[in-house]
Amino acid sequence: MNKIRNIEVVSADILNDDFIIIFQPIFFLLRILGFSRVNIKYRYPSEPSTWYHIYSNFFWILNTCCLVYFFTYCGNGFTSEYANSTLKFGVLVNGINGVLILCRNNLQRSNKICQMYVKLQKIERRLNMKNVKNVNKNIGRYSWFIVLGGCFLAFVWIVLFNTVFMRSACPPLVMLISTGIGLLAEIAEVYFIIHLAISRVNYLNDILRQEVLEVNDPKKRANDGNLYFLMNSYESVNTSLSNEVVTATFCIIDALSDFTELFQFSLFYFVCQILAWNLVSIHSLISSLKEQRAADIDLMLYVMPLLFNKQFIMVTLCLKGQSLTTKLEESRKLCIDIVSLCLNDCKSREYAKQIILLVEGRRSLSIYNIFTLGTRLPLHLLAVTASYTIVLLQFALL
Repeated sequence: MNKIRNIEVVSADILNDDFIIIFQPIFFLLRILGFSRVNIKYRYPSEPSTWYHIYSNFFWILNTCCLVYFFTYCGNGFTSEYANSTLKFGVLVNGINGVLILCRNNLQRSNKICQMYVKLQKIERRLNMKNVKNVNKNIGRYSWFIVLGGCFLAFVWIVLFNTVFMRSACPPLVMLISTGIGLLAEIAEVYFIIHLAISRVNYLNDILRQEVLEVNDPKKRANDGNLYFLMNSYESVNTSLSNEVVTATFCIIDALSDFTELFQFSLFYFVCQILAWNLVSIHSLISSLKEQRAADIDLMLYVMPLLFNKQFIMVTLCLKGQSLTTKLEESRKLCIDIVSLCLNDCKSREYAKQIILLVEGRRSLSIYNIFTLGTRLPLHLLAVTASYTIVLLQFALL
């Protein structure tokens, strides 16, 4: 019996092929760039090997050498002074990003991220989701499209950057820009985890809506007004809610809790990076205005596309986070409807109460209790940027 139980425990941690394909391109890209925190072999998630950590450390030592080479020989690749200073800032931010993520991966070498993917897999099993393979395959195609398209655009941009925009090519710059691609790959991983969680919460909400229709069925309410009949009818086995649905809700909330803990550093750093880019670019433009210069062509050519790209990614991610919050709030409201419609002895009422307690504690993705990943975040960043712009303009016009 113990052997059978051990086999069941091990098999429960094995991921399905249609689930793995969602994150396969992201894992591949992160592994090349030295950012990987999970290794999936024979469909079983585990920590990266010691050899991989050695490779990762070597990769970032090489990255540091490229950073020193850039500041020594390639720091003045543009004719514009402001373009050079902005480029140096961006390269320095990417270098700091690589060092911090390397330290995080080495200091937080735990099995928690592997268990998070196992929990995400368990949700669909608990909900007994129909057509789940097609859903996962569609998300997987979307993932491949985003990763391949992003890598192609990054490659084209790096080639143009070295051959057209700069006065002379700087090969180490390719390595330095790749660190920024690594952070964007982690953000893509965050996006698809949230997207996967939303698909599971949608299925949960479909079950809850079906239960609301069942308990609010007029045929059940019109039977002689017999209270005993009503109580028995609500306790029938035709209910959509079950203990498995409650367990699936717990898996969703538990996986989101681990997700927030594991990726809040990447999200926090990404938001800070965008805010810093906004402030630096505005400072450069206002400084040129103060000195009565024309707008720097180099600055407009390479800073603005990068800035708009990061802004677009952040807004898309915030919309996805807000969508998850909205779906969880919908789950809570549906459970409240079930509780209000059911009688005291109804099993569905007890299950709905348990789901309410689970969802109540985590309906949003809070990052270090500083900000929430939602639609308000871009507005807050816009307010900070606008305030900074007004202050700079006041000093520039004195």
